[in-house]
Amino acid sequence: VALKDAYGNAIGGLTSFPFTPSLTGNSITFTTSETSTAGTYEVSFIPTTSSVYTGASTATKLNLGVTINGNAIVNSPRLVTIEPGDISDSMSSIVGIPAIQTAGEYMVLNVTLKDKFGNPWKQNPNIFTLITTSGKEKKTSGAFSNSGESAFREPIATGNGRFTFQLKLEKANVFASYSATYTANTRGLQSAKITGILNRTYIIAATASASTTV
Repeated sequence: VALKDAYGNAIGGLTSFPFTPSLTGNSITFTTSETSTAGTYEVSFIPTTSSVYTGASTATKLNLGVTINGNAIVNSPRLVTIEPGDISDSMSSIVGIPAIQTAGEYMVLNVTLKDKFGNPWKQNPNIFTLITTSGKEKKTSGAFSNSGESAFREPIATGNGRFTFQLKLEKANVFASYSATYTANTRGLQSAKITGILNRTYIIAATASASTTV
């Protein structure tokens, strides 16, 4: 913030500040320090309410503004996108993992992803991968097929941080376990130990088939 009087003169050296920042949906506690340029101040705060993603890269815009005595300064407010934070394991969950499943039949798993503040995560299945391991076989949601040849069908983002995964496993008499990874905002590939993902599924054989029975 470049603070000036009505005549355009820079106002430096302040320790008490007449301006107030605001961001849609956020209660702001801010800190301020003067930069090396007299009369220009750096305002810092941590937002806790993010934009809401309605698609892989489409999100609502929030108003970021600064006022002096209730009046907006020049170039304020601005529309900004605030990304949700990294996935919180305790705030996120997976439901629908069955205790027992018949080989070759699809199961439906519903995943809800949120950051530590409860903000819904980005609606992009390409940066969240669900993994299932049964016996020596490992299948990932990133290698999906809608033709039935793969374990996973294409993941679907259903809004508000929710995703639906459909998968089938054909090898019976084994336990299937689950894990997940995601691409964090700044830390790259991370493991997601979300609530419920440690549940396992025992795969039982399907009905007898004449074409494979000898």
